[in-house]
This record gives sequence, structure tokens and C-alpha cells, in this order.
Amino acid sequence: MVVAVLAVLALLPGVASPPAPAGAQTCQPLTDAQLVAQVIGAPLRTPVATAAATTLAAEHAGTVVLLGDAITSAEQVRGLIDTLDASAPAGLPPLIAVDEEGGRVARFGRAGVTVRLPSARQQAAMWTPEELRGQAAALGGQMADLGVDWDLAPVLDLTDAPADTVIGDRSYGTDPSVVGAYGTAFAAGLRDAGLVTNGKHFPDHGLTTVDTHRDVASVEVSREAIQQHHLAPYRVAADQLDSIMLSHLRVSSLDPSLPASLSAVAVDFLRDELGWDRALVTDDLSMQAVASVADQPTAALMALQAGVDVLLVGTPDGAAAAHARILSALDDGSLPVERLRQAVRRALALKGIEGAAASCLLGLPPVAEARAALDGDGGVVAVIDGVRRPVPDAQTLARRGATPVRYSDVELASLPLGDPLVSARRFAVGVVAGVGADPLDVAVQRAEQSAGEGHGRAVAVTTPAPIAAALAADLSDGVPVLPVADSARLAAAADRVLAEDGVLTVVGPVPEGVEGAVEAIAVDAPVVGAQQVWDRRGAPVGTVVVADPGVDPTLLLPWLARRDVALLLTPADRLDAGVADRLASHDGTVHTLGLGDAVDAAIRGGREGADGERIPTDPRAQATWLFEVGAAGPAVLAHDGLAHLMAALPLARDGRALPLPTIDGALPGWAEGVVGGWRLPGGATIAGWTAGVDPTPVADLAIPTYWSRR
Repeated sequence: MVVAVLAVLALLPGVASPPAPAGAQTCQPLTDAQLVAQVIGAPLRTPVATAAATTLAAEHAGTVVLLGDAITSAEQVRGLIDTLDASAPAGLPPLIAVDEEGGRVARFGRAGVTVRLPSARQQAAMWTPEELRGQAAALGGQMADLGVDWDLAPVLDLTDAPADTVIGDRSYGTDPSVVGAYGTAFAAGLRDAGLVTNGKHFPDHGLTTVDTHRDVASVEVSREAIQQHHLAPYRVAADQLDSIMLSHLRVSSLDPSLPASLSAVAVDFLRDELGWDRALVTDDLSMQAVASVADQPTAALMALQAGVDVLLVGTPDGAAAAHARILSALDDGSLPVERLRQAVRRALALKGIEGAAASCLLGLPPVAEARAALDGDGGVVAVIDGVRRPVPDAQTLARRGATPVRYSDVELASLPLGDPLVSARRFAVGVVAGVGADPLDVAVQRAEQSAGEGHGRAVAVTTPAPIAAALAADLSDGVPVLPVADSARLAAAADRVLAEDGVLTVVGPVPEGVEGAVEAIAVDAPVVGAQQVWDRRGAPVGTVVVADPGVDPTLLLPWLARRDVALLLTPADRLDAGVADRLASHDGTVHTLGLGDAVDAAIRGGREGADGERIPTDPRAQATWLFEVGAAGPAVLAHDGLAHLMAALPLARDGRALPLPTIDGALPGWAEGVVGGWRLPGGATIAGWTAGVDPTPVADLAIPTYWSRR
């Protein structure tokens, strides 16, 4: 039972206590074996504390889950928990957990030891959320009186499946807002009684009726649907949750080869989308859905390596085997000690042991004495004379010869914040076009670089620039694409860019006065023009972007210039018949940009190919999306306007650059934020170009390395 743990820590020798004024160590750090035990949870099925049960609490598990056979009466439960507490290391009693949801999952309620609530589906039908909070508080109070610490509830799955299916009536319903409201109320009531809570089963076990105890369950659902629909109850309830359980579902859009409970991709998705830095726990690792991948000890290690913090195994023997497997991985280096410390810190937080007391148990020096530290989001700070200074990249940290260790944000916040260290990594910037350079001159340079001096070939466009960007990929490498505002400017382009063997391709009408080798692509409407570009390519088109012509396409231009990406434009309030026909026969990926919900749904519903995503319209979000899908980076092109960007487009395309517009010669704040968050491997070089702007501010932009939360 975890009650008044900090008071116990202060009294017993060899254990942690609240930080002393002098900042000295006041506890005996846990051994490696004790650290490993804190991340393991195991079930107890006997009503008395057998030798196996006391060994479990003493050596192999920091969490003990009481199952039905271990519960017969209030007095028996109290005696059992007291014996487990006495068996554990001094000051670190096991976290006593139970599945007490109501309905058919009610360990204490079935035994008549506490009140038994109806199923979640009935709870939502009978009570308001506020009434449910009171009912959960009463139940939680009875469990706390018995010595229980952690209720593995509420269920946040979405389903209306029959009551006897694996989730069925354990779910509050199919509406995320309803499930979120009632799940929040249930968790809040438990917290009112002093219990720790757990939301389950991410990414949503309601997506299938397959029981992962008995079989592998694979589901097809897009990341966007998970983000917007299935994670919604967790967002609502997040403030009342202390932990989240990962199911053994295999979700192809997250990780087609591993169940979510063992997948670093699924863990990162959950943490990133929810902003979650508290404990993650696996569902029971003895289930068949896991056994099909690995034996139980190996699965426990895989989950820990993936970023999960508490590993629920199926038997006391399984806990001992998992303990040995993890300890061996720690010894041979396949499990980094920092990952174990991070998981233990989160497990200790469930016991109420946080901050300096947890750091002491982890064997870390007081934060003021650290050389380098990781915060909860994976950011690195150097601790210099008691001041924390952000570290921008791995090279800079390496110069100090320090390995970062993880401290709590509360501890780090106790130190004053100083200026960042000077970065050891900066942009290597090349100048495409200087300040005030004429885009036509830049176009000539690009053409000569491509085809040799005296041989220019250019694309001039009087219609939306994305069409020209898509067209550029059909021409020879290095072809400049030049937007021209009027016919006089177009005539000047023809005179200055075309050489003896040059060709000027005009997207749109060719005005009078333009002479030379002119190839015209007539555009009657944006949609028609886009289809002409698609037809002109001849090569297979793997990705299509369907966009509202009114959305600024600047960031997308280098991506659109690649051969496998085509653009179709359609008004946000209607779906053009030509677009619909074209998409119906397309078996690639379709992304949408700036369309209304109805148009977006019609596009996705009327085709058989792989669904794409909605491209964000917000510049910061769009830049992040482009990087995540591999359409941009690791390179940038800072430019002062569309003309310079288009003139340098071939160079930007070859480098997978993210085009960053400048305002008064400086990058906007969102651009610096996106570039600063790039997940760059150690030692990566960052290419940069500028067009029409001073390269100095870009060269001075430090690029931090992304520090993994794991």
C-alpha cells in the first residue's frame, strides 16, 4: 500500500527522503535489480501471501495486481496487502492495482467487498457525469480503505459492440465526447478518493471484437482517424489520468509488424499527439497477441525499449523471468540505463515519489550538481554554476564531455535559466540570388547551370504557380520556373532568358510580342490546367494533392516539382467532375489541402486507393507535415518572394528543401521553430540557400538535434 510514502522515506534508513537543505544525498540509491523491479507488474491470484507472493513483492515487481481469486473479504485483503508491504524493500511498498470498472470487470464488487457499479454502458444511461463522479468516489474510498492504490480504469474505448464481446458494454459508447465526459468523471471520482487512475486501451480496442487474450487482432484505421476520433476521449480525460494502457492491437498505420504495446512508433505517436509524459503501461503480456511475436520476458524488454514504463506480466514466474531478461539487457547495453531510469521515474511517480526524492533513488546527483540534464520533453540543458543553459545540438554537448541524464521538470525549474550555449552546428548557406537581384537574371543562371552557357530553357507562367511547379518536373533538370505578372514582363523574359536553342514554355496565353521558340500550354481553368500537367508527365503519378486554389501553396512547391506528385485544384465548396473522374481511377495516395469537409469526404469516399492525409493550411503545421512525410529537409531555401523561389526551384527540389519565406529579411518565428525541431541524426549537415535575402541570419540559425523521449 502506497500511503504517506514520503513520510516513511524520511524515517527509514537507506531510502529516499524529501530534499535536504544542503542538497546532499539522503537515501541509498536503488540497485540495478531494484530499479528493474519497479517497472514490472505481476498478478496475484491467491488470497494468502505465499512464498511466491512475498518473493514477488521483495524482488521482482514494483506493482502487484489483485485478481478475483485473491479477494474474499475486506479483512483478508488488508492482511494480504500488509504482508506484501512488509516483504518489499524498506520504504518502497508495491503499488497495489486492480481492474475495477464495474459490470463484468469488478474484482472487489463481485466478491461483495465493495459496492459493485453497473457496466460503463449502463453508467452512461443511468447517471450524469457528475453523478458518476460521486459513485466512483464512493467506490474508490472503499478500495483505498482496503489498501488499493491504482485502479486500472476508466475504459476509454469507443464501441457499441454487443455486451458479451471483449469490450462491449465496458465502453461508454461510440461518441468521443460522451466517452470522454464519463471517463473523466469516473477517473475524477477515483482521484477524489486518493487512487491513481489509468485510461485504456490505446489506440482503441473498440475497433475490433477479437479478444487479444486468444488471438492476434489487426485493424485498419488511418492515423488521422486515430488522432481526431479515437484519441479524443483521452484528450478530454488527460488531466484526470495518471497512466495510459497500451493494448496489443496491431494497427497498420502505426506499425504493421508489432502490437501497439511493443511498438516505439505507437508510443511516440501517443506521446506526441497527446503531449503525454506520464506513465504508459502494457496490457497483460501473457496474451496470445503478444505470444505470436515473442516470449513474455522478451516482450517485456521490447515494450520497455519502445518507451513503455510499466510492464504487466501474466504470472509471478513470468515476473521473475522478465526481471532477469531486462537486467541482462541492462548489463549488455541493449537497454540504455537512461531508458530504465526514465521508466522508473514514471513508475515512482505513481507511488507519489517525485522530484529530488526520485532522483536520489535513481542514483543521480542533485540537479544543481549535474553536468547535463534532460527535461520531460527530451530537451537538453547544461548545468553550469547552478544555471541551466539549453544545449542546441549533440556536438555542442560532446565538447563538454557530458552525458545527459533525466531529471524532473520541477527539479530543473528550481534552477535559473541562462542563455543557450553557442551551437557547434550551423547552416552552410549558399546564395542563389543576392539582395535586390532580378529574378530574370537568376533564371538565366539556373538555365546555364542546367544546359550550359548560351542554352537557356525556361518556363514562364501567368496562372497559379503550383501548376508551373508541377510542370517543371517534366522538363530537363535545372529548368527555371518563372512566374510573370504581365505580358510585358513575359516579353522581357523571352528576350533575356532564351538563347539560340532555348525554348520558352508558357503556361497560359501567349501575349503578342513574344518571339522565339515558344511552347504554349493553354489553361482554361485551374482544374483543366492541372489535368493537362498530369497528362503531360507520362510517368506514373503516385501522389495527388487536391487543393483549393485559394490556399497559399508556397511551402509545397519543391515537393510538387517531383515527378511522383501531381496537383489538382478544385474550389473548396464543390468537387469538379473532372477531378472526381480522375481520382476514381487513381490507385495512389491522395492528400487534400484547404477543402471543405464535404468535398474532402467525397474525394476520400469515391476512390479505392490508399487514403492520404489532410495537409495543414497553417504554415508551421504544414512545414512540420512536409518534414514528417519526407517531402522536405534536411535543407532550406529562404527567399523574399515567389519569383526568387521559383527561379531557384530546381535546386530546392534536388535538395528536398523546405522553402521559408522571409519578412523584412528575417525568418518568421514559426520557421525557426520548425527548423529547430527537425529530427536530425548526430553529425548531419544542413544545407541552406537564400534568394533575395541576406544570408547571415540564416547562417546564424542554430539547428538543435532532436533528443528522443526514449
